[in-house]
Amino acid sequence: MKLGRTTIGALTAASASLVIGIGMALPANAAAVPAAAHSAKHVVLNCNDKPEVRPRTIVLACADYGLGVEHLHWTKWTRHDAVGRGTFWQNLCIPNCADGHIEHMPARITLRGSAAVKGHPRDRQFTRLIAVFPHKRPTVYKRRHGKIVATHPKRWVLHL
Repeated sequence: MKLGRTTIGALTAASASLVIGIGMALPANAAAVPAAAHSAKHVVLNCNDKPEVRPRTIVLACADYGLGVEHLHWTKWTRHDAVGRGTFWQNLCIPNCADGHIEHMPARITLRGSAAVKGHPRDRQFTRLIAVFPHKRPTVYKRRHGKIVATHPKRWVLHL
């Protein structure tokens, strides 16, 4: 079959229109697809500095595993804050930290604050944990007037 210049020109124009039409339906570059698939998220860093979303446990004293929250159930997790309930625990270190008694108490937990996550540029990490104790309260030692005194706060703010 022999095609004339007019026919070849019309076929080329039709092919170009088809390619342009398909191109408009696709992203400008293929690299945009993976970046768009990874939406930014708010996380908590675990003791190995690995980001976690809605963790069941948060260890606050990684070196001696002496303070944390477990059995967490989250009711809200947004870029502004996270809210949940769990069991707050702390090692009382009596008679010493190796043989210390672990104290448990229910707590309402709120995560707030925002900082960049190293190695994950789109993600943000919560920077504060606020624990509110509706019943039993933890023993927290503070320095007052040069003396160490035991306190039992209803609300405790910890920096992550």
